[in-house]
Amino acid sequence: MARERRSTGSRRLSGNLRVENLSYGYRGGFRLSIEHLEFADGVTCLLGPNGAGKSTFIRLVTTAVLPRDGSVFVGATDVRLNLREYRRQLGYLPQRFGMVNNYRVREMLEYAAWMKGVAKKDRPAAIERVAEQCDVTRFLSHRVSALSGGTLRRVGIAQAIVNSPRVIVLDEPTAGLDIVQQGQLYDVVRGLARSAVVVISTHSSSDVAEMGDAVVVFHNGATVFSGSVDSLATGESTSRRESLEEGYRAVIGASGQVR
Repeated sequence: MARERRSTGSRRLSGNLRVENLSYGYRGGFRLSIEHLEFADGVTCLLGPNGAGKSTFIRLVTTAVLPRDGSVFVGATDVRLNLREYRRQLGYLPQRFGMVNNYRVREMLEYAAWMKGVAKKDRPAAIERVAEQCDVTRFLSHRVSALSGGTLRRVGIAQAIVNSPRVIVLDEPTAGLDIVQQGQLYDVVRGLARSAVVVISTHSSSDVAEMGDAVVVFHNGATVFSGSVDSLATGESTSRRESLEEGYRAVIGASGQVR
């Protein structure tokens, strides 16, 4: 393994995730512009048509790109001015997550902990903790290449949280999972949300109904709805999922595009 990385003992971030006057544009003309948005502990689901700005927002929040204007904060900490500290306390699972197939799961989590600056002496306990949280303890000795899609996704979440992050970002975490696997992942995420800000990008109303505390709807580079999941649901259908779908269509329709 490469040269040992040592934890710097940076202070623990606290407070809500918040964006202020955030703006980012592309040469093709699309621009994301958000005046104010705040995420508290719990699960906030991001919804919106393709091209609405969700992916750009995730790239900004995970610092894959830095904003041209505006800021991302955790509490009073400006992320752009404290990148190393923030990245040490960030957990991210992209939609397309690659792992080293010939690694065993324990080795993969060890590598992730090293990358995230977890002190060597703390890594064994951190690995055991996240393996239990994500229900992958029995797979620790298995090779990544032998895992099913659902187990692989849970290992992906485990690597994302091995550093006990303050902010967790999951991009389409249930894509491609069957109903049983989705239910297992819902349980994992609900557990994480008790003590962290969890932001999930999804196209699934079931994800919102089963995991969401709050929801943000993006359209044409702006947020057109931000509030509790219950406030998005119309209440006109007996199914919570259908009520959310109706509420979502109403919000998008009111902003100029009926889906």
